[in-house]
Amino acid sequence: MLKKMFLTFLFPLLAFGVLTFCGETASAQMQNPKGQLFLKLKRLQPALLVNGATITHGQIEDRMNRLKRRDFLSSHKVVEDMAPAAIREYARDLLIDEYIALQLAAKENIEVSTEEVVGALQGLAARAGNAKDFNRILHEQGLLNEGLMGEGLKNFYIDKLRQQYAQTLPSPSTSELRDFYEAHRIVFQTTPERVYARQIFLVRPENVRAFSEEDMKIRERLKELIQRLKEGEDFKKLADRYTEDPNGIGKGGAIGWVVPGIGDRLLEPFLFSMEPGEILETPVELVGGYSIPTIDKREEAVYVPFEEATDRVLKGWQIEKFKEWIAEERKNATIEYFEKLPQKDILAGKKPKKTYID
Repeated sequence: MLKKMFLTFLFPLLAFGVLTFCGETASAQMQNPKGQLFLKLKRLQPALLVNGATITHGQIEDRMNRLKRRDFLSSHKVVEDMAPAAIREYARDLLIDEYIALQLAAKENIEVSTEEVVGALQGLAARAGNAKDFNRILHEQGLLNEGLMGEGLKNFYIDKLRQQYAQTLPSPSTSELRDFYEAHRIVFQTTPERVYARQIFLVRPENVRAFSEEDMKIRERLKELIQRLKEGEDFKKLADRYTEDPNGIGKGGAIGWVVPGIGDRLLEPFLFSMEPGEILETPVELVGGYSIPTIDKREEAVYVPFEEATDRVLKGWQIEKFKEWIAEERKNATIEYFEKLPQKDILAGKKPKKTYID
């Protein structure tokens, strides 16, 4: 049954991906052949060498896209607020670590059989349950966009190396595991903290400059509303009367339940630092206006207890030790970086020069 599901999901998805890619490429090439040739050649340009093994600009771009697409909260940095240059550097560093791990796997003569690959993919298909989710998981794992029989296989080799390394580690004490659990508590969260929020929102028109006469009138209205709230007037009634947020009118200014990372990023820090019923001394400046926020109630985050998560904690601790080992091996690696060529040099077939060796 699993094999049938695997074949049913995999081949149409791969076919669709290949046909779509080829169709888009052919169409774009017909429109701008020179531009398409440049993009292809640019992707193939070497960005750096790791102990002689090439990492291309195309590989870094693919990893950047995966970082943006996937939720990396459990084991990676959150990249949403990072600048493109920082995301690129982080993607490059991840690839360097992976290449070092692959080279170590080769030294250890680690092999991955076809049966192991097929079994893992069957497991992914069973976990997904439908073609759409299976496609998403393949992309997240780098198996569809990097090629099932190409670079996507590296995860299998690295996992086997990690498992082999874990067997060489001494057994951690309960204290060590508990320290790891506390340091990575977010990974064991089952329900995030949330607050039920409200606001009185006053719009500042786009043509109104900060601290202009009209802006100061808006600020004065906000100051008066805050004073009335401090004196005990009902927040919901004032919100229904004065808020200019169309979503909150008639609802007592209700924003609703807010969890970290989902609401307005400018307002969120204030919401999660407030006590129920608290009114701030000054309004919060948001995009397009000002907010007087409050929260009705707060529900604390729920975590899997340490005693129920010992297997996951141990695996996480082992992965952390594996990363530390790779970081030490990286210090001994020879990493050579190449210059980034302009379009005319790439199209002319010029080879990039090495800029420095780490």
